[in-house]
Amino acid sequence: MTARPYWVEFPGSGADKGDPYCRSHNAVSLERALSDARQVLWRRWKENHEWVYPHADVAVITNRDTGYRWILRRDSDAVEFQTPGMLAEQVASDQLNLFLSVEEAEALAGAAESAEVTDKRTAAVVRQAAGQLRLLASQVGRPAVKPRRTSTGTRS
Repeated sequence: MTARPYWVEFPGSGADKGDPYCRSHNAVSLERALSDARQVLWRRWKENHEWVYPHADVAVITNRDTGYRWILRRDSDAVEFQTPGMLAEQVASDQLNLFLSVEEAEALAGAAESAEVTDKRTAAVVRQAAGQLRLLASQVGRPAVKPRRTSTGTRS
């Protein structure tokens, strides 16, 4: 067990690392971590009521012993809860848009195929992704073939 198991961070805030309030830090309890996060997300200047930390829209609290996460957003009073399994499912369902050259795609497919993977599901995903990369790379490299019309019908 960690003495300060809760890690409080503000992803994408770009806050000054020296700022004692908005920097990522440890907390002794979940209550303290939630309090710290709310102070940063909802703190306003007295004079003009603008946000003190305008880029700190999200706070993520992670229990380093269990991997559980609590997510607070400035635009909501709700606290989202996430287990490591829920996070893995979310990440697995996300898709990426990549822009690779044909050479990069072929090299990536080769590296993926040569990796040693012991998990059957992961190995299947790697084979599928490598196959898709190779297919796309091969299609980009050659011109499209238009079907020709013959007297008996269409022929490719």
